[in-house]
Amino acid sequence: MSQQVKQEGFSSKFAHIMTLAGFCIGISNMWKFPYMVGANGGGIFLLIYLVCAVLVGLPLFILEQQLGRSATLAGVPGMAKLSNKSKFWTFGAGWLGLITVMLIACYFWTILGWNVGYIFKTASGALYGLGTDNAAVAAEFSSFSGSWGCVFAALLCAILAWFMLNTGFKQGVEKLCTYALPTLMVLLVGLAIYSNMLPGANAGLKWYLTPNFEGVDIPAAFQAAVVQVFFSVGVGMACAFVYGSYMSKKDNLMQDSCIAVCCDTFVAFMSGMVVTPALFAFGIEPSAGPGLIFISLPQIFNAMGNIPGRIFGTLYLIAVFLACLTSIVAVLEAGVANLGQRYGWSRRKTTTLVTFVTFGISVLVTRNMAPEGALSGMTFLGDFGLFDTLDCLASGFGLTFGALFMLLFVLFKYGFPRFMEEANWGAGDKLRLRPWMKWYYMIPLPIFLVATAICIIGMYF
Repeated sequence: MSQQVKQEGFSSKFAHIMTLAGFCIGISNMWKFPYMVGANGGGIFLLIYLVCAVLVGLPLFILEQQLGRSATLAGVPGMAKLSNKSKFWTFGAGWLGLITVMLIACYFWTILGWNVGYIFKTASGALYGLGTDNAAVAAEFSSFSGSWGCVFAALLCAILAWFMLNTGFKQGVEKLCTYALPTLMVLLVGLAIYSNMLPGANAGLKWYLTPNFEGVDIPAAFQAAVVQVFFSVGVGMACAFVYGSYMSKKDNLMQDSCIAVCCDTFVAFMSGMVVTPALFAFGIEPSAGPGLIFISLPQIFNAMGNIPGRIFGTLYLIAVFLACLTSIVAVLEAGVANLGQRYGWSRRKTTTLVTFVTFGISVLVTRNMAPEGALSGMTFLGDFGLFDTLDCLASGFGLTFGALFMLLFVLFKYGFPRFMEEANWGAGDKLRLRPWMKWYYMIPLPIFLVATAICIIGMYF
C-alpha cells in the first residue's frame, strides 16, 4: 500500500494538545451548543452534557485515538491493518468514519460562509439599521444564507484551508491551532465577563447554571446531549483516529485526551456563558434554534447600541470563526490522510480533491436555501433540505454507528486487554486504564450508544 501522504507527527507537547483540542473545538461548541442549551431546558441540559462528556465522550475519544496510534495509519488503512483486512471492520470502523467526515465538510463550508458574511455585516454596521425587529433580522438571514455572497465567503475559507493543508501538517494545521486556540479562549473569557455585566443578565446566568427538570423531556435532552458530545469531541468521524496515528508510544494519550476534552468542554461552557446571559438581558427567547447566532444574536448586538454592539458582535463572530477554522482544517486533514494513505496520492493532490469535492457539494447545499433558483426548496428524506439531510446522515447516524463499530471491534475482535495495554503506553502511574474498567466498556457504554441510536432513529423517522 503506497503512502505518498507521509506519516506526520507533532513538534511539541503544547502543539500536540492544542492541535488535539483544535479538532475537537469547532462550530459545534460555538454555534450548536448555545441553541441546544436553549432548546433543552438550560441548566439540566448543561448537567447532562457534562456527564455525557465524561462517561461517553472521553472513553470513546481515548479508544479511537489509541486505535490510530496502534495502527500508525489513518482510519481506512489503519482498520485494514488492525483487523487483518476484514472488510466488515474496515468499512464499519474505517470507511464509515471517512464518509461521515466528508459529509460534515460538505455543509460545514456553508456555515463558514454564514459566519464570514456576518463578520463583515456586523463590523460594517449593515445589520444595525434592522434594530431588534425579529422578522427583519430573520429575513436578512434568509436572504443571505442561500446567496452567492455566502458561496463567495465560503470560497475564501476553502482557499485559506487549502493553503494551510498544503503547507504540511506541522506548518499548517498544527501552527494554526497553536495560535488560534489560546486566542479563542481569551476572547471567550472577555466576552463572557462583558455579557454577564449587562443589566438583567443574572436571570440568564441562573437559568444556565441551575438544573431544572420541570417541563423538560429528559430522554430527548439525553439523546441531544450524547449526539452533541459526539459532534463536539469528534468521535466516530475518523479525525481522532488520524490524530492518534500521529502520536508516538511515549506520548501520554490518557492525559492528553483528558486535557483536550476539558478544553473542548470549557469552550462550549464559555460559549453558553457569553450567549445565554445576553439573551435574557435583552429579552430574546433562548430556544431560538439553529438561527440563534445569525438571527437572535444580531438583535442583541443592535440593542447594545451601534458601536458597543458592533465591537461585541464582531469579536464574538471572530471567536466563532477561529473555532470553525481549526475544526474544518482538522476535518479535511482526516479526509486527506485517509485517502492519501489508502490510494498513495500526494498531499497536494489529495488536499485539492477533498477541498474541491466538499466545497462543490456545499455550493448545492447553500443554493438549496435560496428563495429562488433551480435548487430552491428541494427536499430529501421527507421534508429535509439538503443541509438537514447531510446533518442527519452525518451527526445523527454516522457518528453514533461509527463509534459503536469501533467499540465493538475492540471488545470482540481486538480484545480489551490488548487495547488497555496499548492505551497505557506513556501513561503515568495514576492516570491509566485499569482492568476493572473493562466492565464499563462492555456494558454501560454499548447501552449508551444503542439507546442513542434508537432515540435518533425514532426522532428522524
